[in-house]
Amino acid sequence: PEAVAQARAAGKPVLVDFTASWCVTCNAIVKPALENGSVSAMLKEINAVALLADYTRTPPQITDEISKYGGAGVPLVLVYPKNPDAAAIVLPQPSPLQLPSGYEKIVLDALDRAAH
Repeated sequence: PEAVAQARAAGKPVLVDFTASWCVTCNAIVKPALENGSVSAMLKEINAVALLADYTRTPPQITDEISKYGGAGVPLVLVYPKNPDAAAIVLPQPSPLQLPSGYEKIVLDALDRAAH
């Protein structure tokens, strides 16, 4: 939460990827989508901060953050708009049948909304 607050205070959009090494959906869909060149380019273009919340060992602080946004676990991707008063955009859980390219479009749309 502190890193998010600091970036937002500086007027930067923030993307937080809540993930874990044991999460199949995280590794098969979310991670490839976030590592795609178009997502990297968009993050750079809008001067966003990307953060990783490693839930591999289920730390209580991350559990609290996931719960705060209605999640039951990982994956969870949040995009905070550059406006510090705007609420976080909670990305939908990817379907196990979804391709990373489909999830990438969802991420890009959220980043675009967060930049304005």
